[in-house]
Amino acid sequence: MNNYTPYESEWMGKHTYYHTDTPQAVKDKLEFYLKSGHRIRLFYGDAVTGRDWMEEYDTMGTVSRSTGDKPIPILIHNSRSMGGGGIMDHCIVKITLNKKTVYQHPTYYIPISKAIPSNRPDLPWQVRREDDNSIQAMFKTQQKACNYLNFMYGDRDKQ
Repeated sequence: MNNYTPYESEWMGKHTYYHTDTPQAVKDKLEFYLKSGHRIRLFYGDAVTGRDWMEEYDTMGTVSRSTGDKPIPILIHNSRSMGGGGIMDHCIVKITLNKKTVYQHPTYYIPISKAIPSNRPDLPWQVRREDDNSIQAMFKTQQKACNYLNFMYGDRDKQ
């Protein structure tokens, strides 16, 4: 826990501890949503370049805090849930609320190109990454591939 420092204000008698590399704007947003209870979506990525890692899972929920002497922010399913995974707050490159961007890294980008046909009859559609041309995901229908793209771009909150 040497890389964590407390947020400047307390909530419910305790400080939330954030990684020392977490931008102040991210800390402010997470503290706001911790107190408001709104369900948000987090986009993780390279904090230096702003490149989105295109994480699909464990990115939507309500901000809460772990227990203990140095509580860190965690993401839980909803405000009635208990327990969740720690938020990699120093790797957040974008935050959305109801599909509206509330925080974005200054050089944020997502390395996805488009949905294109594949040569597999069982999964005839694929989404490729533009940075290395690797396959990111494959789908049975073009609509599912488009839904996935919209989800990854933050224009849709479910796949």
